[in-house]
Amino acid sequence: MHAEGGGWVGQWSPGIGDPTVMGWVTVAAYGVTAALCGAAARRAGTNGEGRVVAFWVALTALYVVLGINKQLDVQSLITEVGRINARAWGWYEHRRTVQALIIVALGLVGAAGVTALAWTAPWRSNERTLALIGTALLVVFVLARATSFSRMDQLIGTEWLGLRANWLLELPGILVTGAGAATANLRQRAPHPPSGSD
Repeated sequence: MHAEGGGWVGQWSPGIGDPTVMGWVTVAAYGVTAALCGAAARRAGTNGEGRVVAFWVALTALYVVLGINKQLDVQSLITEVGRINARAWGWYEHRRTVQALIIVALGLVGAAGVTALAWTAPWRSNERTLALIGTALLVVFVLARATSFSRMDQLIGTEWLGLRANWLLELPGILVTGAGAATANLRQRAPHPPSGSD
């Protein structure tokens, strides 16, 4: 496969995807949220809550992967490989249809993943519900970002009051999930009243 665009793969080359201060703040938010989810998993494990452990472990892995991808920009590599192959195999003119099918498939996978997380997170738990809502928001953003449609790229690249829309759309889901995990840790840390007390 012949590389086009001067990069390692088409126009893509390894490097820091968002070297701005807010880019690194977002990476830090992913890292802190992953750490909070990991702590919640450990605390749930001490209580023998297997399904709850699975929920927090899944979120820990997800936020670690997304945090790494935030700067390595792996989805752009995948997009570039798809674009090169589309041109090589002669279906580049139909790429919008293929993109739509891929997004539908990713949407189904994302919905299945959120459903699986919901199964491990009984709705009576406010903190796990909060983490699930944050993750659902983030999954929607990631799927929208993965489309690489020109209008979506334009929206993400716009700025409001010096802040890129990309940050404003990505950070809320991370912060909501982190708040849920932090709440879970605080609840599990709170001392239980002694038995028989009034």
